[in-house]
Amino acid sequence: MRRNISKMDGRLSKGREMREKILHATLELAGEKGISFLSARTLSEKAGISKANLFHHFKNMKEIKIEACLYFLTIIKPPLLELPYSDPRQYLIDLMNEIATFLEINSILIKGYNIICNNEGRTDIEFMKLIDKTVQSNKGVVKKRLREIMDLDENNPGTEEILFCLDIIREGYLVYLTDSFMKEEVLKSWGVVVGIMLEKLR
Repeated sequence: MRRNISKMDGRLSKGREMREKILHATLELAGEKGISFLSARTLSEKAGISKANLFHHFKNMKEIKIEACLYFLTIIKPPLLELPYSDPRQYLIDLMNEIATFLEINSILIKGYNIICNNEGRTDIEFMKLIDKTVQSNKGVVKKRLREIMDLDENNPGTEEILFCLDIIREGYLVYLTDSFMKEEVLKSWGVVVGIMLEKLR
């Protein structure tokens, strides 16, 4: 019985790895060549698999595009979100540093994500709702950690307003970091903004 469970776990693990390989290849292909080059043929070639294997893991190209964008939003989340912190300023600075490094290393994936989102979002409202829900969920994790670190009352509307503003500002910095070569200056500026916003929460 244990051997059967072990085999099943192995198949599930291999299936997950193959799905991630396909999704990664989708983002890369869109980032390198553009949306018009993203087809079942070019994607299967990019991933080094057959079209039959491609559609063994996904129903159609639309599902692949949606899942690729959701996959991107999971890999952009830095591991330090799980680490213990007592200093909220250091937490937010480290968070932005890790994301900035990810953006720098994965510029092709980011480009692919943006291209697919812009293309799909024009015709599929449900797709954009799903993306927005995932983005808000990621932001919620950051806000939750800040509340824990600073022992903040989550029912205080003033606190929520400041945390919401901090989210909006962080989003602006991320956009700038994606297109900017001024990484150090941007991160230094973020540190100043964080200090000001956290003072309002004390």
